[in-house]
Amino acid sequence: MNWTVETLDERVDAELSALSAEMRDRFMRIASLLETFGPAQVREPYVKPLTGKVWEMRLKGKDGIARAAYVAAVGRRLVVVHVFVKKTQKNTESEFRNCVEAGQGGRIDMTKLSELHRRWMEEPAYQAAHQASAAEFDLAHQLISARVAAGLTQEQLAQRMGTTQSAIARLESGRRMPGLKTLERLAAATGARLVVRLESAAPPTA
Repeated sequence: MNWTVETLDERVDAELSALSAEMRDRFMRIASLLETFGPAQVREPYVKPLTGKVWEMRLKGKDGIARAAYVAAVGRRLVVVHVFVKKTQKNTESEFRNCVEAGQGGRIDMTKLSELHRRWMEEPAYQAAHQASAAEFDLAHQLISARVAAGLTQEQLAQRMGTTQSAIARLESGRRMPGLKTLERLAAATGARLVVRLESAAPPTA
């Protein structure tokens, strides 16, 4: 059973909507990874613990750095309780505590990820950002999927590959295409089969 990512209320929706199209796309991509693999399997560079029970999605783009704070709630739900631009806003412990309580309280006015994506896809800038990030997150999805299927944490996979957890985190970011030898080592460490192929970008002619 997959997880569900939701926003707490219209305030959080507005905080997200104030971000650039690129930032909102990264939020959507990371949230999709969380829905697919669950919070225990998605780690750096996408998420990190923030304070107490609050975790953050780490959004980085041409326009700067933002964070989307979220908490786990009953029913395999992750609730985004606050979105802020890093270095332009300070958040107190009491503010986060109030957000945690609200996020775990089962409010009825939450917005699902699919609804936000549907709204934003009406914007040409968001459509372009979503298309531009497809290859990066397709690769990230495959790499995380191989690790999860093998029942490994980033630390355990690093040990099998003779490298560090931070190196695995960079690999799973999808931002740089790994070399063939690295992919072969990862496949061997996860018990996967590496397949490399080229596909036509254009549909075949009749």
